[in-house]
This record gives sequence, structure tokens and C-alpha cells, in this order.
Amino acid sequence: MYEFRDEKAAEKYLLDMLEPYFTMLPQCNLKHVETGQRLRIDFIAKPKRGSEFPFPLIGIEVKRGRYSYASQAYNKPLFQALDYTRCTLDDARVKKHAGERLQQVYLWPGLFSMEGDSVWGVNRLIGLGHVGIILHVVRWGEAAKGEPQFWMCDERQWSPGRPRKNAHKTRHTLGSGVARIDAATL
Repeated sequence: MYEFRDEKAAEKYLLDMLEPYFTMLPQCNLKHVETGQRLRIDFIAKPKRGSEFPFPLIGIEVKRGRYSYASQAYNKPLFQALDYTRCTLDDARVKKHAGERLQQVYLWPGLFSMEGDSVWGVNRLIGLGHVGIILHVVRWGEAAKGEPQFWMCDERQWSPGRPRKNAHKTRHTLGSGVARIDAATL
């Protein structure tokens, strides 16, 4: 598990890791759909050409990573990210997508889980609200730099050079109801 001295160090690590694949826009303004409250997310990321990332735009919330299991220290940033999925983009720098709903938000650093532990249950549950995690994975026989992996509902959504084989979810939960998302907009 990654633990950084502060959020700035975590942001720098994330930017270095994602730079080949995404254009990153820091500190973006959002507007909550239900309350009208203005919020700010750490990053809006747009995939660069050729990255084959499945979504046109995502949000990323960055924390220090001072957690080792599913506790309040881990759950609180996940639910903060869930609030962001209930927001529209309200930032002059994101003209093309202005007013659109932020469909997916990922937490960096995420906490890897294994079936049966408390983190597994939390990651599966929060994924229903389209909140995922970003992990930095080093596979055997590859460069030490490794690769970013995006997980949601404890399933790998994307990693460089390794596309998903099954379809992405097309439902988005909102409070007690479910809002359908047109798969063509994903």
C-alpha cells in the first residue's frame, strides 16, 4: 500500500504515472445536482489518443493513502468521491463537457482487496455508485515503474495495453433510485 507524506506528494506520483495516458486538469469546480453546492475535485482526467480508456472523462480524488484496511480513514474518501458522481462539471476550463454529469470518480491511492476481507466488500459496494480505485501494479518481468490499473466493483476496468473483455456497467445509482445511462454516451 502506498502512503505519502502529504497529498501533494501523492499528486506528483499520480501525475508521473498517468502522464503518458491522460491529460490532467487540476482543481476542477463541480456543482452538486441535488443541493446546488459548489465542490472542487482534485483532477479531471481525459484520456489521450491511443490509450483506449473506456470513458471520455473521469474524476480523480487524491489522498495521502494512510490506510491499510477498510476503516473510516479509507471509507471517508470513498464516500467523498461518491458525492462527486452526483455533480456536473462547472469549470470554465472544461468547455466541451460543461454541465455534464461526472460519471466515474477514482480514488488514488486505492486499497487492494482480496475476496473475503472487509476491503473487498467496501470496494464492491462503492463501485455501484461508480466510484473506483487506482492502483500502481508492477508485474513480474516488467520495468520497475509498473502501470496504473483502474478498478471498480473489484474488477479491472482498464490498464495500459490490457483492454477489458466484458462490457462496462450502464447503471448509475442515485439515492434510493437508479438513473439509466445511455451506453452511447460512455
